[in-house]
Amino acid sequence: MDTMKNKVGVRTIIDSQREAALHTTSITILTGSILNLVGLVGYPDFHISNIVFICITLLTSVLTRLKVLKPIAACNFVLFLASSDVLGEMMFIAFKGLTDSAFQILCECIVFTSIICMAAFAYLRMLVNLSLAAWTITYAICCYITHNCLLLNTGGLIMVIYIFVMYLSIKMHHTVRKIIAKNTELQNDENELLDFFKMDKKQLLSYIRLAQDRNLSEEETQNLLSSLNVESSVTISQNVAYMMRQQEIEYSKMKERMPELTPSELEIARLILQEKKQTEIVKLTGKHKGNITVQRSTIRKTLNLPKDESLYEGLKNRMTN
Repeated sequence: MDTMKNKVGVRTIIDSQREAALHTTSITILTGSILNLVGLVGYPDFHISNIVFICITLLTSVLTRLKVLKPIAACNFVLFLASSDVLGEMMFIAFKGLTDSAFQILCECIVFTSIICMAAFAYLRMLVNLSLAAWTITYAICCYITHNCLLLNTGGLIMVIYIFVMYLSIKMHHTVRKIIAKNTELQNDENELLDFFKMDKKQLLSYIRLAQDRNLSEEETQNLLSSLNVESSVTISQNVAYMMRQQEIEYSKMKERMPELTPSELEIARLILQEKKQTEIVKLTGKHKGNITVQRSTIRKTLNLPKDESLYEGLKNRMTN
């Protein structure tokens, strides 16, 4: 349950960014549409489409506020709507054949840049990729229709900027996934620790802080542990004793099955059988990564394990056969 809450907490932060992107884009769309309707920007040809955009944007915002629409769906929809509108205006300007069409198309590209940046901010990688593909096609058509040198010369620079935005979007997406995975792993470790001590988080942290603040010695720490309630104290003692007995039994069994290994190699083998990663083994043993690598190779060579078989599987088979 705690793990689920933690996942929800991380995703809530992402949803908050998406809601911020949604609100910012919605306000921009509403402002631009209203300015077009009063005749300050754009063309009268877009009056009907802008009225439709205003209605759709307001409806989407209301549904998101009422939690009928999820932030990711609403954000995807509104940003897709905004990018489609900009690309449509670029095509319209190109076919209109005005003297300043190149300048107006470049202005639309600036607006489009802000839209894909907003999509990247909202972790909408797929929308960024699709929008940039659509822009490339639209811009190429505009260049073909207008035959304008300014558009042709500027297109490469704009493309470089958009590729950079795409790269940032991909990196942000991967970073968020790593954060969620790491956060889940830490939460699982925390739950195991709390379950082991049979204590809640606040109680355990209070004892840890007390021990740190007072810089307690080993004897003083024992006295502190003795101040725990009887149930927790007994549980800790029983769990520690049980864990030590299990390790002794496991070590004795491994020594019996693999007598050719040294005590140090047996310890590494025990951790490998527990499916610990190399980084975890380094932390648990306090040895250097290179030392662990050498010992893994030595274990494989000493036990004559096939090279095409994973060390874990080889040790597992040795223990079960």
